[in-house]
Amino acid sequence: MGTQESLPHQGGFFVFHKRPKCAHLAPELAFPFNSPQCCRIRDFSDSSFTVISMKQNPVTLPTERLLLRPLHSSDLESVHLYASDMENTAYMSYFPKTKAETARFLENITREWEKAAPDFFEFAVLLEGTLIGAVSVYLREKGTAGELGWILNKRYWGHGYAAEAALALKAFALSQLGLRRLTAHCDGRNAASRAVMETLGMTLEDDTKIRRYPKTGETAQDLLFSLSLPRDGR
Repeated sequence: MGTQESLPHQGGFFVFHKRPKCAHLAPELAFPFNSPQCCRIRDFSDSSFTVISMKQNPVTLPTERLLLRPLHSSDLESVHLYASDMENTAYMSYFPKTKAETARFLENITREWEKAAPDFFEFAVLLEGTLIGAVSVYLREKGTAGELGWILNKRYWGHGYAAEAALALKAFALSQLGLRRLTAHCDGRNAASRAVMETLGMTLEDDTKIRRYPKTGETAQDLLFSLSLPRDGR
């Protein structure tokens, strides 16, 4: 997913360690991602992975006002509301337009969540049970970095929901996936999405690239923002 927003465990787990040093990880730090759900969490002390299997609890990232959970093929109607809206996706380099394209997009996401080691994580953003958008992290650089993205239904712009969801995604990416570097892109005209990146603590890394919108042929300045952790993880 690209970046768009126009303001845009508990018990029942098994732990397998490569080394005993991973034992300090607490159950509440586990975010499973398949069925039976399984999550790999990097242990910074020795660069090994802890694998947590949780048979009942899905991945959920709660915030003060929102709940993030895996995006699923059953979310077709809600997702297509904003995916098919030209204003809503104006700054997206790609997003499905037809309902059939949206369905295929969600089927791919559902299959990815079922993998033992996904290459990306797409979360639905829920407000009082209503799906209002999505956030994502796509793994890069052999799983040590991630590219963040977000999109909200335009009815919910202007309330800080994108930043709130993105902050939860950032915490998941750094603390649970053990990523060392995060990036995000936006159209240079998208001041609201840029503001979200700055809220995440990201800084502008490159403003020399051009993005092209395949369905319109339009070009625009592409901004790359990034955040990197020092080697000690602090």
